[in-house]
Amino acid sequence: MHDPDPLWDFGPIYQTLHNLKLPASSTPAQYEDREADDSPEGGVSLGNFNEIWDILGHPRQADNVYVPDLCEFEPCLPEVPARQTLDDVADTRAIRWRDEIDGAYLEDSIEPPQLTAAALRTAKRAARRARARERIEQSGASRDADTDTATDYESAGEELEALRRSPDRQAVIDRILGRSRPGLYDSPPTSPSPPKQKASLRDIPISNPHLWTPPPSTRSHRPVISTQDGFTPEQRKQSLIKLLRKRYGGQETYLKSPGLLLPQFTTLNTSTIGIHVFIDMSNISIGFHDHLKIARGMSRDVFTRRVPMDFHNFSLVLERGRPAAKRVLAGSEKPAVVLEAETLGYETNILERVLKVKELTPRQKKYASRSGGETSGSEKDTGYLNKAAAKRVEQGVDEILHLKILESLIDSSKPSTIVLATGDAAEAEYSGGFLKMVERAMSKGWMVELVSFKLNTSSMYLRSEFRAKWGALFKVIHLDEFAEYLIKED
Repeated sequence: MHDPDPLWDFGPIYQTLHNLKLPASSTPAQYEDREADDSPEGGVSLGNFNEIWDILGHPRQADNVYVPDLCEFEPCLPEVPARQTLDDVADTRAIRWRDEIDGAYLEDSIEPPQLTAAALRTAKRAARRARARERIEQSGASRDADTDTATDYESAGEELEALRRSPDRQAVIDRILGRSRPGLYDSPPTSPSPPKQKASLRDIPISNPHLWTPPPSTRSHRPVISTQDGFTPEQRKQSLIKLLRKRYGGQETYLKSPGLLLPQFTTLNTSTIGIHVFIDMSNISIGFHDHLKIARGMSRDVFTRRVPMDFHNFSLVLERGRPAAKRVLAGSEKPAVVLEAETLGYETNILERVLKVKELTPRQKKYASRSGGETSGSEKDTGYLNKAAAKRVEQGVDEILHLKILESLIDSSKPSTIVLATGDAAEAEYSGGFLKMVERAMSKGWMVELVSFKLNTSSMYLRSEFRAKWGALFKVIHLDEFAEYLIKED
């Protein structure tokens, strides 16, 4: 056996074994022999220290070789998250080897690793950056499925800077946190904008909503009023004549004529000394629809489809078989009922509605002042309105009828009977109104029959002093009991 190298002198170890009273067979010589036996290549080895491990209480591993835990003699680094590098925990406390200071023992110099709050924040930031990079890469891969573009940025620092400057940072945060809001690269949902509708004068409020004819698209969804008697048109006409004979026995001679069932008879039933019929079609149409809606449990404000009127039946109520010297109709619309009136010999005057600001009549000003109205515009007149708001209104319709009435009063050689189908008594824009015309006619010996629906009959005609003044020259005929006979089947 060769002389041992001074650097590998294990004499102190042998002395320790001797002091520990090893078995007699475990002599230094034996350990010297084992050095040669334990060498894997037959050379010099460090020897077998299994007895020392046994004495120290450490179990042996396979092949009687003990493998010590490195953490017993070397400081162990703290566990770092999967996406964290050593650079990310550079702020952690440095490990000090106390055995190099003041001659301290190795096992006393190991300090347990401690992570500061700054280190934890750094680790969290690193984890977030890693997750952000991963989500951006996944999003980029889904958008560029046909290409193999790697990334849009060269480094994580550039990526985070680009995200920080993004105009939609909230969307980026939502994408990272897995929220369901639209992300940075999602295009916002678009909905087709509704087509622009061309402005129409029909959008402007009118003086009376009941005269409004809605567009065809909305008209079809409105309630429909139809007949309820179950009669055929001919049976309904016969029933109407029978009711008129019952109500007006003094005119039974005219109502017995069999020609009343034929519309053609009306055009032939004329006389220079006959009655003079004047129809305010707008007022009658409003009263007709209002009565039917109330009769069927509806409100007057409900818009319904226009109810077709049987004008021949209507003329039977007005004329009751009497010959006529003049027949005049005026209005602002021309529905089928007006066309039927023309076939029966009526002079029709249909004027277009106009958009204008109407001056209030003195009577309207009086009611406006009572209701607390205020003056509009620059002119003031004792606290009430001088002008109404701009609306699409009738213009000149009433005045035409007033003119026709005055013509009858002047042109007729002797007084006759005026049949006036309206309930309006208000002053007109350019004349004194129907009430004034009625008084003029009666003052000249004419009889006047006012035919209207109750709801649309002005109280001016029903005043006791007015009725007492004119007596038998003035008569009011309400159309309510004849309304169902005036409905024309489509």
